[in-house]
Amino acid sequence: MSTIILRHLLGLCVLVTGMALAGESPDPGRLTEAKSKDLSIDGDWMAPSPGNEQMTLISKGTRVSGQYRFTSPKAIRFEGSLEAERQGQELSGQWMEHPVDQPAQEQRGRMHLKLSEDGESLKGWYGDETGQHQQEWIMLRKHP
Repeated sequence: MSTIILRHLLGLCVLVTGMALAGESPDPGRLTEAKSKDLSIDGDWMAPSPGNEQMTLISKGTRVSGQYRFTSPKAIRFEGSLEAERQGQELSGQWMEHPVDQPAQEQRGRMHLKLSEDGESLKGWYGDETGQHQQEWIMLRKHP
């Protein structure tokens, strides 16, 4: 009986070795997931819409911080910042902003963004402190 078990184990080893040499992966989805987790979120981003919104993000481990600026439809210039936690491709956290010439008029709320599979865009929402009244937020990676 032990000879039969040894033959089956040897056959299994040959099969697995053959698959490895042929470059086959038992679960290609896991390779894609591992590759996407390695995408950096650090760098400069810009909005594809009017307002000239620009943002710089920096990550340390799973913490992401950013600074941004934009001009409102009423031509009021704003400065803002965000603090978020990164889990895989997603960022969740808080934003704060104020008119450049009126820092006391600070607004704040919650935000959630997801990094695209190619690492070239962020898409999600921002809203008030309860996470309601959400507005779409899209940013594209800025290249030199």
